[in-house]
Amino acid sequence: MMLCLFHRNSKHRLFAALFLMAALSTIFLVHFRQGNNTVQAEYVAGRDINLHKAKTVPLSIIKGTGFQSLEQEQTTRMAIFQNYCRGRGFKTNEPVSKEAISRFIVNDKYQILYCFVPKTGTTTTKHVFYNLEHGTNTTTLFLGSKHLKFLSEFTETEIYRRLETYIKFIVVRDPLERLASAWMNKFMDIRGAMRYWFIEHYQSMLETITDDRSREKVAFSSEDVEMTYLNGTLKHIPFLAFIRAIAENQTRWMNPHWQPVYQLCSPCQVDWNYIAHTETLVEDFHLFFKKAGIVGRDNIIPDMEERVGSRFYLEGFMKIPLEDIQRIGQLYKSDYDMFGYSFQDDLDSLFKQVVTENQQS
Repeated sequence: MMLCLFHRNSKHRLFAALFLMAALSTIFLVHFRQGNNTVQAEYVAGRDINLHKAKTVPLSIIKGTGFQSLEQEQTTRMAIFQNYCRGRGFKTNEPVSKEAISRFIVNDKYQILYCFVPKTGTTTTKHVFYNLEHGTNTTTLFLGSKHLKFLSEFTETEIYRRLETYIKFIVVRDPLERLASAWMNKFMDIRGAMRYWFIEHYQSMLETITDDRSREKVAFSSEDVEMTYLNGTLKHIPFLAFIRAIAENQTRWMNPHWQPVYQLCSPCQVDWNYIAHTETLVEDFHLFFKKAGIVGRDNIIPDMEERVGSRFYLEGFMKIPLEDIQRIGQLYKSDYDMFGYSFQDDLDSLFKQVVTENQQS
């Protein structure tokens, strides 16, 4: 894995970089093979990880002095996104895919279109727009298709008019954190038939950890845990199998809950008015309400809580081989580049976590 930590014009620094990479790779391998057995057993057996919710943080603390810094952040996000799309020849007057149209939730009261990307805070965001539309303040209602209006329900003329005139809103998330959240939610947290559907439907993901690449039993694949469902036996889907399956980018293993954003919302074909990040969703809502002219409804903006994916993504990915993480980085490269995230920053965070844990052990 290439680490951009030194300038290429220095032979001495290049040598130091290669030496550091070798050292870090060794640390990773040692950590992979000698990880804490208790923690591994927790993940393999499918038991929940003990995560504590963070306390609500005041808006002024989250983003410096308030709305001014939020507006600067939003301007930066839009510039990065627009430069990405222009640099690749995309135009906002090009047709939006049918897949994207089916993902747009319509709020006619405030004339807003929201393209929902799973595992980016969609449950929270759907409740916000539902409450805006109906003048309510619910957070517990299960919002299905009968509660929300989708752009695909309208005629072609009505769809075009809304895409041209409505405020367009999207929420995106760091790709590695989103993947960690998807695995935690669909293969660990949810209960009942839905959890077993995911485990049963994606049993073939286990193929990715039964070949020569996994003979040394990396990460969570060292145990064979079985779950009984109906008249058969289902095996747990380890995080390693999940990541490798996604990296192979086969249709049978793709799902909107972890599919790249560029495949879901035709982002470069849409003239977005606001790009929110899951990592800053609460403060983004405050600024968005102000820009959209939504007054007196701040009470429906949720409190800031710790995201499960933010805690697990370091713990999970530091146990994944570097070559598999690299392949994930390539698959989600467009999401990284167009929405202002950095794959290199994610790698640096993983390296720091590994070094810290080895120093403490």
